[in-house]
Amino acid sequence: MRSRSVLSVCAFLMCCSAANADPITVTSGSIAVMGNTGGIASSLLGDGLDLHAIADSDSRVDPRFCSPCTATQALSFGARLSDFHGAGPGTVNGTYYPTLFLEGFLDVTGATVPNALANGLTVTAPFTMTAPLRGYARDNIGGNGGPVLFTVTLIAHGTATANFSSVPVNPGFPPLFMFHDVMYRFESTPSPTPEPATLVMLSTGLAGLVMRSRSRRR
Repeated sequence: MRSRSVLSVCAFLMCCSAANADPITVTSGSIAVMGNTGGIASSLLGDGLDLHAIADSDSRVDPRFCSPCTATQALSFGARLSDFHGAGPGTVNGTYYPTLFLEGFLDVTGATVPNALANGLTVTAPFTMTAPLRGYARDNIGGNGGPVLFTVTLIAHGTATANFSSVPVNPGFPPLFMFHDVMYRFESTPSPTPEPATLVMLSTGLAGLVMRSRSRRR
């Protein structure tokens, strides 16, 4: 009975460990979107990570909505990519899979740039990404993918660059622009953190405000 209890506890801990596994950080690679109806290719690389996927061309890519658009329109860099096509080799958590079908989505949260095309045909903005993914040895259409090889959440950040082309218009009309492509490039550099001196100044300032508030109450 005791051995069964030990085994049950071990199994429970293993399940909890798998369910609460730390996300994997994508440190390089990109998501490339060509045109309004073109393919969406992604390359997700990191420590023990090497995945490549083609998302459905109908996936939401916000820069595509700016086609045509005027120079003063705001441009969002958000996107949600899903319905991955085909299979190929891949590596997750250091484990190599010769044939891999991916299921899930890439959820991109990008900045919104006001008056995006007022100063040129190329617009850049920062973005972050979260991607819950599952891997199968076979296509999981109809739930026939067999056992799940892995379940993982990827996180990333980087810089997105969108390119547009100008559209000829009649004299007196505002210029129009058409979407051409957007590239989301992943970066390994960490987000900037406040310098120690800045933190000291902030804490000193807060302390001063507290002292002033107390003196006024007296």
